[in-house]
Amino acid sequence: MHVMPLATVSQQYRELRERTIDLFLGRIPDSIDDDVAAEILFEDRIFVVAGSQSRWARRRRIKLAELADEPWSMPMPDTLVGSLVADAFRAGGLKYPPKGVAFGTIHLHSALLASGDFVAIFPGQMLQFGTHLPPLKILPVELPIPPSPGIRPSGAALLGGGFS
Repeated sequence: MHVMPLATVSQQYRELRERTIDLFLGRIPDSIDDDVAAEILFEDRIFVVAGSQSRWARRRRIKLAELADEPWSMPMPDTLVGSLVADAFRAGGLKYPPKGVAFGTIHLHSALLASGDFVAIFPGQMLQFGTHLPPLKILPVELPIPPSPGIRPSGAALLGGGFS
């Protein structure tokens, strides 16, 4: 078994069609091509998190707008989650990308959160099952991420080639 990151939906579909990969486990897009089979395995929320020592960690209510000028660590904008985060910022009338953003992988997010200065976007499953994470606090921020039509909101799926 080989595990490899595939950031964009187009990469995922290309690798499935070329049979470089047999399946993809991740968040599903709004629409799924006819030649790809998908099954929702579980629902996963997206959270705003900070290091446990962050000044934001003790707050009971935080609006996304209050964090707009904070240094952020976010998923790449050309990924599915990155586009959802961008939509959430824009829906809240906020500038995207925010000032001081670092785009990268979950490993970068973890390292920056450990410094105590950054806030980041994390999937719930990573918070529940991730290893080697710094002490984190889920911030009480409501992300305005609308549900996708025809697909349960923030679902994760197993995508596999149904190619003939």
